[in-house]
Amino acid sequence: MKHVLVKTRAILLVLLLTLPLITGCWDRVEIEQRATVLGLGIDVPDDGVSHSPLDVTHPPGQDKVQPKVLLTAHIAVPGRIPLGPGGGDGGGGGGSGEKAVWTVQAAGEDISDALTNMQQQVAERIFLGHLRIIVVSEAYARKGLRTIDDYFRRDPQIRRTTWLAVSKGKAADVMNMSPPLERVPTLYLLATMDRAKDSGKLPNAFVGRFWTLESSDGQEGFLPYVSIKQENNLKIDGLAYFQQDRMVGATTPFQIVPFMEIAGENPAGYSIPLTVDGKTVVVTAFRRLARIHTDVVNGQPVARVVMHVDTNLSEKDSESLNLQDPKTIADIRQAIKSNLEQGCLQLIQQTQATHSDIFGFGESFRGTHPGYWKRTIKSKQGWERVYPTLKVQLETTSRVHRMGMKDK
Repeated sequence: MKHVLVKTRAILLVLLLTLPLITGCWDRVEIEQRATVLGLGIDVPDDGVSHSPLDVTHPPGQDKVQPKVLLTAHIAVPGRIPLGPGGGDGGGGGGSGEKAVWTVQAAGEDISDALTNMQQQVAERIFLGHLRIIVVSEAYARKGLRTIDDYFRRDPQIRRTTWLAVSKGKAADVMNMSPPLERVPTLYLLATMDRAKDSGKLPNAFVGRFWTLESSDGQEGFLPYVSIKQENNLKIDGLAYFQQDRMVGATTPFQIVPFMEIAGENPAGYSIPLTVDGKTVVVTAFRRLARIHTDVVNGQPVARVVMHVDTNLSEKDSESLNLQDPKTIADIRQAIKSNLEQGCLQLIQQTQATHSDIFGFGESFRGTHPGYWKRTIKSKQGWERVYPTLKVQLETTSRVHRMGMKDK
């Protein structure tokens, strides 16, 4: 009898322990019951253009409030997102010609207000957990991203690996692109950013990193700066750099190279044409090393950047250029040094004019000279005042690989 009682208790205990595992997903939400937003464009509404009234969030008599934010969202259509190669028309999947995303626009006083107005147009609940890219117009970025930062940082659905980019024109135009190589426009935008980062043509500029830099005392944030070419092509036009949350300038596409060199971002994937003895050679960088050294001389901050770049010789336009001659290799390395240092100094001076330290010189000072920082700099605003007077010295070395085969 005692044995039977012990056995019964053991069975009941097992059943109690397994009960939570067999209850199923009690709080599940089917994918068809979600309005999954893949991409989001944020613009400043045009003056004089009528938008939907804000009567969803404003009481009668206040529904004529002028909206300050215009959202353009790509909402995935369940069952139409392509899982592999196939035909399609515009954004359609599966060769049916039906679009895989639904583009919805809504305006509001801020991000939350605009999303509330958008929800009024969408049957299912808006879900931002799969949001992969946010495009902000330059006009909006120059006014400041504080509203965007505050809303999305509070939302636990937002991934820190979401891309945040600034468009030269309207963000809505970027979202309305119909690229011929991709049936889902959002995936085309995402692939453009990811491929550029993986090939060394763009630094890691996810929204999580931007928020980290924005919150730091000694460095400003930066974001990809994009534009539309030939109606359906996206071009990375450089980097948009900020002073706190407000965009204050943008680099050229080539200036991404010196920025990534100073920051030591890898891999390196750019090619540079150089003139050596009146002849042209093209070198392609594949690895970078950089270190920032800081000092305080006579009460003034001084920074020294030691950089090294490894390159492959990709092309030369003359057979008379002897690559086996040590002098020729030394001339190529000198040309690399001059090219990089000139580009780096120009970009540093450009950012100093706008008080935007995107390189992290201030963070180096704050870490290596805490006493100087506490007495003199004190805050982010203090470094913004000091950064334009910072003296920067550059030391560049390089190595040239794969110069060609030699006949024996």
